[in-house]
Amino acid sequence: MQELLELQKELDGEISKHFDDPSILQIATALSVEASELIDACGLKYWKKNPQKSREEIIEEGIDVLHFLLSFFNHLGLNEDEIKRAYKSKRDVNFKRLRIEDSQA
Repeated sequence: MQELLELQKELDGEISKHFDDPSILQIATALSVEASELIDACGLKYWKKNPQKSREEIIEEGIDVLHFLLSFFNHLGLNEDEIKRAYKSKRDVNFKRLRIEDSQA
Protein backbone atom coordinates (compact mmCIF):
# COMPACT_ATOMS: atom_id res chain seq x y z
CA MET A 1 0.00 0.00 0.00
CA GLN A 2 2.79 2.44 0.88
CA GLU A 3 4.30 1.93 -2.57
CA LEU A 4 0.97 2.79 -4.19
CA LEU A 5 0.60 5.90 -2.01
CA GLU A 6 4.07 7.05 -3.09
CA LEU A 7 3.36 6.34 -6.76
CA GLN A 8 0.14 8.32 -6.51
CA LYS A 9 1.95 11.19 -4.79
CA GLU A 10 4.34 11.28 -7.73
CA LEU A 11 1.46 11.31 -10.22
CA ASP A 12 -0.36 14.01 -8.26
CA GLY A 13 2.84 16.07 -8.29
CA GLU A 14 2.96 15.89 -12.08
CA ILE A 15 -0.73 16.77 -12.33
CA SER A 16 -0.22 19.78 -10.05
CA LYS A 17 2.27 21.18 -12.57
CA HIS A 18 -0.67 21.63 -14.95
CA PHE A 19 -3.62 22.23 -12.61
CA ASP A 20 -4.27 23.80 -9.22
CA ASP A 21 -4.03 21.43 -6.27
CA PRO A 22 -7.50 19.99 -5.65
CA SER A 23 -9.38 20.38 -2.40
CA ILE A 24 -10.47 17.33 -0.42
CA LEU A 25 -14.00 17.96 -1.72
CA GLN A 26 -12.79 17.97 -5.33
CA ILE A 27 -10.92 14.70 -4.77
CA ALA A 28 -13.97 13.11 -3.10
CA THR A 29 -16.17 14.31 -5.98
CA ALA A 30 -13.78 12.89 -8.57
CA LEU A 31 -13.76 9.62 -6.63
CA SER A 32 -17.55 9.57 -6.75
CA VAL A 33 -17.59 10.26 -10.49
CA GLU A 34 -15.10 7.47 -11.14
CA ALA A 35 -17.11 5.09 -8.95
CA SER A 36 -20.16 5.92 -11.07
CA GLU A 37 -18.17 5.14 -14.21
CA LEU A 38 -17.17 1.81 -12.65
CA ILE A 39 -20.81 1.02 -11.92
CA ASP A 40 -21.70 1.85 -15.51
CA ALA A 41 -18.87 -0.34 -16.82
CA CYS A 42 -20.18 -3.26 -14.75
CA GLY A 43 -23.47 -3.18 -16.60
CA LEU A 44 -25.81 -0.78 -14.84
CA LYS A 45 -27.76 -0.14 -18.03
CA TYR A 46 -29.70 -3.41 -18.03
CA TRP A 47 -31.91 -2.04 -20.82
CA LYS A 48 -29.03 -2.27 -23.30
CA LYS A 49 -28.13 -5.46 -25.19
CA ASN A 50 -24.55 -5.58 -23.90
CA PRO A 51 -24.48 -3.35 -20.84
CA GLN A 52 -21.27 -4.74 -19.33
CA LYS A 53 -17.94 -3.54 -20.67
CA SER A 54 -14.95 -5.83 -21.09
CA ARG A 55 -12.99 -7.05 -18.08
CA GLU A 56 -10.12 -4.74 -19.07
CA GLU A 57 -12.41 -1.69 -19.17
CA ILE A 58 -13.89 -2.60 -15.79
CA ILE A 59 -10.40 -2.96 -14.31
CA GLU A 60 -9.40 0.40 -15.80
CA GLU A 61 -12.37 2.09 -14.16
CA GLY A 62 -11.53 0.36 -10.87
CA ILE A 63 -7.98 1.67 -11.09
CA ASP A 64 -9.33 5.19 -11.69
CA VAL A 65 -11.26 4.80 -8.43
CA LEU A 66 -8.07 3.61 -6.72
CA HIS A 67 -6.13 6.61 -8.04
CA PHE A 68 -8.53 9.05 -6.42
CA LEU A 69 -8.80 6.99 -3.24
CA LEU A 70 -5.02 7.06 -2.91
CA SER A 71 -5.03 10.81 -3.61
CA PHE A 72 -7.69 11.19 -0.92
CA PHE A 73 -5.53 9.33 1.61
CA ASN A 74 -2.43 11.29 0.60
CA HIS A 75 -4.33 14.57 0.90
CA LEU A 76 -5.21 13.62 4.47
CA GLY A 77 -1.58 12.70 5.14
CA LEU A 78 -2.33 9.07 5.91
CA ASN A 79 0.31 6.37 5.66
CA GLU A 80 -0.14 2.63 5.22
CA ASP A 81 -0.28 1.92 8.95
CA GLU A 82 -2.92 4.58 9.56
CA ILE A 83 -5.03 3.28 6.68
CA LYS A 84 -4.76 -0.29 7.99
CA ARG A 85 -5.66 0.83 11.50
CA ALA A 86 -8.69 2.79 10.28
CA TYR A 87 -9.75 -0.10 8.05
CA LYS A 88 -9.53 -2.64 10.87
CA SER A 89 -11.41 -0.37 13.24
CA LYS A 90 -14.27 0.13 10.78
CA ARG A 91 -14.21 -3.57 9.92
CA ASP A 92 -14.67 -4.40 13.61
CA VAL A 93 -17.65 -2.02 13.75
CA ASN A 94 -19.20 -3.71 10.73
CA PHE A 95 -18.73 -7.19 12.22
CA LYS A 96 -20.27 -5.98 15.48
CA ARG A 97 -23.29 -4.65 13.57
CA LEU A 98 -23.70 -8.00 11.83
CA ARG A 99 -23.61 -9.87 15.13
CA ILE A 100 -26.26 -7.53 16.58
CA GLU A 101 -28.46 -7.96 13.52
CA ASP A 102 -28.05 -11.75 13.70
CA SER A 103 -29.06 -11.79 17.35
CA GLN A 104 -32.18 -9.74 16.59
CA ALA A 105 -33.34 -11.98 13.75
